[in-house]
Amino acid sequence: MNGSYMNKATVRGFSLVELIVVIVLAGIVAAVAIPRFTGPSATAVAGTTDALLTGIRQAQQAALGRSNISFTISAGSGTWEFSVLSGTDVLSTQQLPSSGIKLETGSSVWTTDTCAAGSSFNTAVSSFELEFDPAGNLATFNNSGVGLQTVSPTFNGVRICLNDTVAYSVCVSPAGYAYGGNCER
Repeated sequence: MNGSYMNKATVRGFSLVELIVVIVLAGIVAAVAIPRFTGPSATAVAGTTDALLTGIRQAQQAALGRSNISFTISAGSGTWEFSVLSGTDVLSTQQLPSSGIKLETGSSVWTTDTCAAGSSFNTAVSSFELEFDPAGNLATFNNSGVGLQTVSPTFNGVRICLNDTVAYSVCVSPAGYAYGGNCER
């Protein structure tokens, strides 16, 4: 009888320490993973930066040899709309969700190279327009709240910031060249 009792497997559960370790590890994983699903992802912000660059470069290219070509940004209900216009005719348009992505525009590129560093930034962009001349240069800049500005020799360019992050800036030089990242010249 003693031999058959020894052959039976002993059933054991988890100890309290093992359960606490598992709960702590699950909490750490949740703390790391949840913000990636709830906030704007780096991919979404980088995609918006790419869409801005594409639209501005398209407008500059369309302006070569023509007049009255502009790039506009309009805020819609939960979206940003980027359009390339020839007068009132739409040459191209793209809509992206604006959820979690803050768009700021400035009338000059800041030497300190920070987003939202000065009073000429408009954090509630409702309308924004860059107009190019027939040589592809930036001719005028119009930001809601700031008004129409003609590009002059002292004008440094335009910065469009996403989420207060310099790495996601889109810079437009007076020559109309659009590039992403740090706006230092």
